[in-house]
Amino acid sequence: MIRRCLLAMATVVVAAQTPRVVAAQTPSVGAGGRDVLVVYAQADQVTLRGQNVMTALETVCNHLGLTVRYHDLAGGLPSEAVSRSARAVISVLDGDAAPGAAAYAGWLAACEGRHQPVVLLGGLGFLHDAQTGLATEPSLVDAVLKPLGVRYDGTTVQDPARLRLATPHPALTFERPWSAPLPPYVRMTSTDPANEVFLQLQRTDTGDVSDQGVISRGGAVLLGRESLLYTNPFSFRQRWRLDPFWLLSRALGLAGEPRLDPTTLNGRRVFYAHIDGDGFANRANLPGRPLAAESVRDSLLRRTPLPTTVSVIANEMVGAPALQAVAKSIFALPNVEPASHSYSHPHDWETGTVTPNGHVGEGADSDVKRAQVTLSPQHEIDDSLRVIQALLPAGKRVALMLWSGRTNPTEPFLARTAALDLPNLNGGDAVVDERFPSYANLAPFGRRVGPYVQPYASMANENLFTNRWTGPFDGQAKAIDTFRFAGAPRRLAPVNIYYHFYAGERMAGVKALQTLYRWAESQPLNPVVTSHYARMVQGFFAAEVVADGPAAWRISGHGECRSVRFDDEPRLPELAASQGIAGWCREARTLYVHLAPGPVRLVLAAATAPVPHLESANGILQAWSMDTHQVTAGFGATVPLQVIMAGLAPGQPVAVTGITGPKSADADGRLRLSGPVGDTRLAVRW
Repeated sequence: MIRRCLLAMATVVVAAQTPRVVAAQTPSVGAGGRDVLVVYAQADQVTLRGQNVMTALETVCNHLGLTVRYHDLAGGLPSEAVSRSARAVISVLDGDAAPGAAAYAGWLAACEGRHQPVVLLGGLGFLHDAQTGLATEPSLVDAVLKPLGVRYDGTTVQDPARLRLATPHPALTFERPWSAPLPPYVRMTSTDPANEVFLQLQRTDTGDVSDQGVISRGGAVLLGRESLLYTNPFSFRQRWRLDPFWLLSRALGLAGEPRLDPTTLNGRRVFYAHIDGDGFANRANLPGRPLAAESVRDSLLRRTPLPTTVSVIANEMVGAPALQAVAKSIFALPNVEPASHSYSHPHDWETGTVTPNGHVGEGADSDVKRAQVTLSPQHEIDDSLRVIQALLPAGKRVALMLWSGRTNPTEPFLARTAALDLPNLNGGDAVVDERFPSYANLAPFGRRVGPYVQPYASMANENLFTNRWTGPFDGQAKAIDTFRFAGAPRRLAPVNIYYHFYAGERMAGVKALQTLYRWAESQPLNPVVTSHYARMVQGFFAAEVVADGPAAWRISGHGECRSVRFDDEPRLPELAASQGIAGWCREARTLYVHLAPGPVRLVLAAATAPVPHLESANGILQAWSMDTHQVTAGFGATVPLQVIMAGLAPGQPVAVTGITGPKSADADGRLRLSGPVGDTRLAVRW
């Protein structure tokens, strides 16, 4: 399902010289120099959800360890507190006009004066006032552009027949060869010899050249949204023309910095699976006409060791003992984590429409008439928890809220889950196929709603692979393409199997999911329950990373997000000077550092003699302590535990307790240990 939260059009008159300033809001997440402030204008009709330049950029920022805070200039300038807390500013204005353009130019100049990098993508929106049409004083324009090392002279050419690409740069052919449409020619000249000019357009009539893509000491300028993303005119799917990872890493000065990464845990790519409750009571087109939920239980959940988080719609269970019995049999499975899919299945959490019982949320009958009601957090969340908890065996609890329909909960609903310490998840719709293999079609880790975070599902469900469940019904098998694409050479997402109960209606749908589970079982993944992944994402947004020396950082507030990634990093952690570091591993040119519970100080140093450390594990690290000759650790695993210690001397004799393992390290200095599902305490002495 393609879920879009379209921004309502509004006209707010903002005086150029006396702008209204949005009231200060103390940032509650993402502090510590990781917040990027992305400014846009509502009149550009952008959306903060779905496939567009905004979320495509946020996906890149997240991979670079950054969080994003959006600000609409139609509501005035950002407050002083928000402005000063930003690591950098990215403008995605499309064109040369913005509300209060002169004041906006002054605000950008002030950011540059505080040495905050400024990246202008698309257009120079401060040239004209969007309400009055008045041109901004040239001195104000120069005040913004001079720190970026560029000069603008006002010459423009819209006719692409009079333009050609000059001096092609390798970064310009990232996912698609450079071709039409060319962006409009806007005469810009790089004035700083230290700048890197990566996009030049030349006029064929005069020979004049414009430096339209420049990275400077103050940030970057890239004119023309067409320079950044190519949009297919028929499908509206997008592909990057320019390498956005290269651009933002260079422009924001991120080289060598640690990047929190919830895609990975203890050196292994994360796996999780979850089921939305839609179609639980549908009859399967199978012998005996079982419920779709019974089909899913018997053909999938009972046949895989991998954990799956299962949700139901509460009001479908009320007064339905036969459905309750099936739900109880599913929730009793050892690899099932219980979740809520709301009480009444809101289709749109903003407008208050709900889906009637017996209809799927977004499938073939999605045109069914939906009633509009007043939604209540207590009813949709608390009452659903009460109903579902009664279906659970002793020792289990409802662990997660999976949003329904358009997956667009408003702030009161997220506030309620936060008050209950109940993780939440859904939305995102990431899907990559052979026609549109692009990072632009992946999803950010989540979205902010006020002070709260809604983690996104990492992959799309069967709806986007089956034309809204109209066929081909085995289409979700192609999700493996997305799994692979999002895993290498850059790992941007975990492996996530996401589906509805109605997938059990058709044998083709069941077989597609069996294919996905078998593929995941064959991979070196770290399987976690979905609530744990949601907490990892919440930790990603909340974490603070503070420099504590030339190659040292303190990390706090990261919760369950316990992987730090360094790209193109030859150094290794120096355990003697670090705190809270259990180990590390390399994958190609990437260094993953594994954090232990508790305070973290991470110090890098040139690689020296091998040091014993955790290389990888397929469980959650619950405890870790190490001295000169011994490690003691605790793990929680959803599948049989596998632990690899590295850095020992080849053939080093060891004594292992609490877990199965050899009596000495192998020829590479590794120790491979095996344990059961569940909690394991171990000790290794050498």
